[in-house]
Formats: sequence, structure tokens, C-alpha cells
Amino acid sequence: MLDKDSKFYYVDGKPVVRVTQVLSVLARPGLVSWIGDVGSAEAELRRDEAASIGTEVHSLIARGTPIQSGEWCLFADEIKNCLRAYQQAQAKIKFKPVQNEVFLIGDGYAGTTDCLAEIGRQLWLLDWKTGTIRDPRTNEIYPEIRYQLAAYYKACKVAGCMAIRLNKDTGVFTDNDIFKITQPRIDEAYECFKACLTLWKDKEG
Repeated sequence: MLDKDSKFYYVDGKPVVRVTQVLSVLARPGLVSWIGDVGSAEAELRRDEAASIGTEVHSLIARGTPIQSGEWCLFADEIKNCLRAYQQAQAKIKFKPVQNEVFLIGDGYAGTTDCLAEIGRQLWLLDWKTGTIRDPRTNEIYPEIRYQLAAYYKACKVAGCMAIRLNKDTGVFTDNDIFKITQPRIDEAYECFKACLTLWKDKEG
């Protein structure tokens, strides 16, 4: 039996730390600066709104059936934009979903990636992101995304992993909204993830 809370998945009653919880040990200086700019109350409100949008978008994609024309009027603009971006990503990357919401157990951790998909004749793990995936100051991918994908890969050997941003503001999908990771970069990122896991365990005592 599988259950979960904010920190753990429970597999047969035993807690296994979630990948996203492990990565909470990472510092986010940009996030701290943003909270300072908008204020903690406003930041918390925006965070909750973004989480709600992300949850609904993930649920709509995971159900595996096309959006019906009569449904569109029920969605907020941000959700419509994410779904439009998803359609564009699928057309560009040419991925074919095999399984949605894939639960993975690694070495001392667990996580759920959004999609196992065929690209060409290879299997890839895909993870949808409705928030930003790159530092706007440098255009570099956020480290936690790299480490998250590496952890997923090590728990389920595939050709590679990909984070795909679904832009809720524009509904437009571009090459900058893709981040792919394959060998040997996966091994490097996984070592960083394991270091985060050690730090998390030390923090939790």
C-alpha cells in the first residue's frame, strides 16, 4: 500500500523520503530575494496559487484523454496556456505517453515522475514544470531540477530524463522550455543529489 505526506511516501507502512523533500536543503537566493521584494504574505499567496494551477494541469494531463471543446471555458487562463504549451511540446518533441504518474523507489528515496514516454524507439522520463526552470539572471537550469531528474533516472533506467516547462503566462513552447539530461551528466548530478540526501538526513537527525 502506498500513501504520502509532505515529507514521505509510505510503502507498506514504512516511510521513504520524497525526492522533492530531499532537495529542500538547497539554498534559493533568488527566492529569498523575491520574498523580500513582495513580502512574505504576498509570496505565500502566490505560491499557493501557483501550486493550485500546477496540480490541476498535472491532473488534466495525467488523465490521458483529450480536452473536450466544452471544457475550455471552465479553465483559468493560466491553465489554458499550460495545456496549449503541452500540445506544442508534444508536437515538437514527438513523445508518446506510455504511463502517467510513475512511482519510483531509489536508494533511500522515492518520487513520482509525471510521464514515461516513447521518443523514437527509446523510453524517457518526462516531468512537467508550470513554474520557471531557469535562473532569469543566467538562463542556467536550476540545480534542483537537474538533481531531481538524476534521482528519477537512477530509480528507473531509461534513455534519459527531460523537464518540460509549460508556460502559464504565454502558452507558447520554445526550445528554452526543455532541459534534457543523459549520461554522463546524470552520474554527476546524482552525486550531488546523494550529497543533498546526506544533508537532509543530518538535518532531520
